[in-house]
Parts: sequence; structure tokens; C-alpha cells
Amino acid sequence: MGTWFVGIYGIIPILMIFSGTWLFIAPPKKPNFVYGYRTTMSRKNKDTWIFANQYSGRLLIIFGVIALIVSAIVCIFLLRNDHEAGKVGTFGRILIGVQLLFMIAVIPFTEKALRANFDKSGNRK
Repeated sequence: MGTWFVGIYGIIPILMIFSGTWLFIAPPKKPNFVYGYRTTMSRKNKDTWIFANQYSGRLLIIFGVIALIVSAIVCIFLLRNDHEAGKVGTFGRILIGVQLLFMIAVIPFTEKALRANFDKSGNRK
């Protein structure tokens, strides 16, 4: 086991940070079906669209950094115990599950923020 192992478990957090930065800095200009934070509420109008993309982008960056730190700590632990292949596989699967939970957690947080800032029609409160 070596650096490839650490790289594999860093892919999801790095993609979260990259995509979050992209959404935060340059959110899609108007609602579309190709990319961006696409939910019914976020596509109500341009204001909700920009807000949702920037908010979810910021969360992706924060959660990506947290996931990357957690992944690094787990990888350091696993690299020290690489002679136990079963433990490495189990912890690796758990780690990927935790990373995916961080990614999915962006959705309820963003929806809650949308509902706190906009009414059901998409008008600012």
C-alpha cells in the first residue's frame, strides 16, 4: 500500500472542493438541466438559482475540507496498519460512505437555507 491508497480516498473530497469552488465563484447564470444545484426550489427564478448554487458551493468546500482531513487521518492510521488487509478494506468502505454522506448533506442544508430566505414562490422574505 502506498501513496495510491491515500490518493484514492482523497478523490471524493477533492472533487467536492473543486466543484464547490466552481459553483461559489462562477455559478451558472440561469437555471438549467445540465449542471448546478438543481432542485425545484432552486429553479424558481434567477435569484433562488444564484443563492442556491453559491450556498451549496460554500458548503461543498467546507464539507470537502472536513472530509479530506478525516480521510487523511484515517489513511495515516490505515497505512500504519497495512498488514491487516481486512481492516483496511473495512475502514476504506466506511470512509467512502462517510465522504458520500458529507456530499449528500449539502442538499438538506441548502434547501433549509432556501426556505429561510425565500417564500414558496421564490420571492425574498
